[in-house]
Order: sequence, then C-alpha cells, then structure tokens
Amino acid sequence: MFRSPYQKLIGTAVIGIMGLWLAGCGADSAPVVSEEAEELNLTAPFGGYKATNQPPGFGEPEIISTMIDDEPAPIFAGDSLAWDTSYGNPRFTLYAVSIRWGRLEGDSTMTTETDWSGTASLVRGHLRLTHIIRFERLQDSIIRPRPSPREISWGSTTSMHFDGLAFLIFDPLYPDDELPVESSFTLATGPYSATFALDDLADLDTVINVDGLGNAVAITAQRIESDPCGKGFMDGIWRVNDGLNQMGKFLGRWVTDDGSLVGHIRGHWGGRGNGERVLFGKWIDRSGVFQGFLRGVWQPDTYRPGCGIMHGGIFSGDTTEIGHFHGEYILPRNDRSRGFFQGGWRLHCPDEETEP
Repeated sequence: MFRSPYQKLIGTAVIGIMGLWLAGCGADSAPVVSEEAEELNLTAPFGGYKATNQPPGFGEPEIISTMIDDEPAPIFAGDSLAWDTSYGNPRFTLYAVSIRWGRLEGDSTMTTETDWSGTASLVRGHLRLTHIIRFERLQDSIIRPRPSPREISWGSTTSMHFDGLAFLIFDPLYPDDELPVESSFTLATGPYSATFALDDLADLDTVINVDGLGNAVAITAQRIESDPCGKGFMDGIWRVNDGLNQMGKFLGRWVTDDGSLVGHIRGHWGGRGNGERVLFGKWIDRSGVFQGFLRGVWQPDTYRPGCGIMHGGIFSGDTTEIGHFHGEYILPRNDRSRGFFQGGWRLHCPDEETEP
C-alpha cells in the first residue's frame, strides 16, 4: 500500500513514542547517503537543506561524541509505576520534566565549583527518575534510599559544564481523601529553588540565570498524553558565526517525551537584509534517515542579554507542515564556550489543523 512521506513520518513517530523507535540499535541497515550538495543560506524556503539521508549524527564528531543517550536512571525500590505500564493509564495525569543546572553554554576555563545538591518533590502522587544527565561517577550521585515515592535527592557539583535529571510525574486523578489539594512540583537546591503547579508543567520551556558566575537552570516540561503522533524535547549547542557566512549554527539531540534519544538536528540561524531573524534546520533519525525540515524565527530577550527564544514549524520532505517546535537559547559568553539551546517539539496528526 502506498504511504506518503507524511504518513511514513507519523508512523515513525508512533513507534518512537512507545519506546520502540530505536534506529541503529538492531538489524537496521545504514541508509543510502546522498551526495547532493547543500548550499546553506537564509533565503531559500528551507535554508538550502535537502530531503536526503545523512551519516549518523550528520557525521559531525561533536554530535557523535557528546550528543548521546542520557544515562538511564536506576530503578528504586517502590518504583512500581513503570513507563511501559502507566503510559495512557486513565488513573494518572503524566508529566515529563527535564532539568539542567550549571554552565549551560560551557566554559573550559571555569574552575569555581558550585554545589547543586538538592531535592525534587511532589505534594502527592509518584515521582519517577528516568535519566541522569552528565553526572560524574566519582563526584555526583543519587541518594538512596528514597524517603518516599514523592521525593528524590542527589549530590551534584558543577564547574565548566552542567548536570541534570529527567523525571516522570504521576499525578492521580482520584487522590486519597487526605490529600484533595492540587499537587505541585518543587525543585530545591542551594543556588536555586522553585515550586511549580502541575498545570505549569503542561508546556514549559524556561532558562533562569542564577548568579554572576554564569550558572543557570534550564527546565523543559510537557504533559504526556496518549498522542499517537509524537512529542518530545530537543537540546544542544547554539553557536555564533560558525563559518557559515556570518550565520550562527546549532547542533542538537531529538528525544521523545520519556527522554529517549531518537535522532539529531543540525541547523543555522541569522538575520536577513530586511531585518527578519530566521532559522532553518534538518532532522534525521539515529541511523541518519531524513525525517523533516525545521523552519522558524528567533528573537533576543530584551530583559536577559545573551538569551532568546525561537519557534517555528516542522515540515516533511514534500514541504507539508507536520508539526511545530519552540525553545530558548543562550549565546556563547566567550570563545571558550559553545552556547546552549533547549525546547520542545510536537507532530500534528493528519486530521489536525496546523498552527498559524
């Protein structure tokens, strides 16, 4: 039966959102890589990118060496609410939360250490740790045993880079009588603490500057729904004037809402002569197979120098809009740092109207 490129992309996303989209982890054969040249620019409809396959990780050493899977978290005693058995469970509302802290854009000369040891907790429900981000084994750790299913503690120290954790929140739709109040999620560390209503985690993407050392906290979160078309997160490096004719460049990971790495993105951004701030990119799966184009805009943050936002559409190879993305970025502070971005993405179902 004939399947359009859009249907093929949706089918791939369906598999990925169920945790089975693991290109490159089995008997998958290498894709046929196109030799067609891509002349990157800021004027073509998709910035000069082609709907062609690439080597895994675009063949970029920096992607291949650093933009890999986050470490799966250990299973704690009492973690009976497993992802595969609770996804779509009508008794719970689920949220995915990813938190990073430290020098998000990096600084290879930074030697001052910052202690981020802390706790994440809920008023009610169950908090599941899914991934550990960049913890150094001899320096950082998850504290055991857990005092309750609603709390997780850790020890973490950063200097030139960042650490982080990814969680799943299971909020019961029918809470016990003794806890009828609305739940909330609290992050408590020495440099930064905050409490979020769970409704705020339905679609959150924020970066908070913490101190004069350049430390910051980046939080992305989504409500997880029985969405067959797919949604998740992206994160990576945001560079300035990276040899692309005065255009900035970004490289990153493409992950599902449970934190599983399923692909990579590469793109560029800059300003047109008419003042428009535009960005373009290309998304491939872990084997290098083309999945879609990114096209959007970026905007500096007036109140946070060096930071900004971006958003736009995701398009299939036949230029049909099939989804959207949004995020925040941090410019490199100096020639020893590499910049940072994070955000969320969502694919539209075939019968769903696209956003303007």
